[in-house]
Amino acid sequence: MRKHYYLIGPPGSGKTTESTLFIQNNTSFKLIELDNIVWQKGWEKKKQSIIESEILELIKSKEKIIFEGCYPELLEFFENQGCTILFLDTKLFICIQRVTSRSLYRILNNVQIFGNEESVSRFFLPEGILFYTIKTYFFLRKSMKLQKKKGDLQWKLWKNFCIKHYH
Repeated sequence: MRKHYYLIGPPGSGKTTESTLFIQNNTSFKLIELDNIVWQKGWEKKKQSIIESEILELIKSKEKIIFEGCYPELLEFFENQGCTILFLDTKLFICIQRVTSRSLYRILNNVQIFGNEESVSRFFLPEGILFYTIKTYFFLRKSMKLQKKKGDLQWKLWKNFCIKHYH
């Protein structure tokens, strides 16, 4: 049985909520939120090599780990490490609604995330969370369909994984 999993889905798909609930009922798993590894102050991402090095250290552990995040650029890395990719498939409208309300809450309440503040202007920028949500939604759905066609067993739907592990 594989010990390491990468739960991926677009922003607002429910990755953090779902994985947290799963961990509460399956205490043999450890949850790693990739946002905590990837982001630095100033909305800067760490270099890919540094991110992968930090993740690799965790993968070397004997613990069962669910890595959770929305980083398509890490898919190949996780696949090469023998991790199972778990896809959380949520409707686009729901993702956009959740991302919008979460961002609005953070803006109105001056909530910092990774030492950064969200802003209305950043929300609507091409590199902002709204466009990123839409872009990754379609990319991940296309990737999942390609994996199914190839018969790649490394990709699974999150709901099927949960059914297998709930008692």
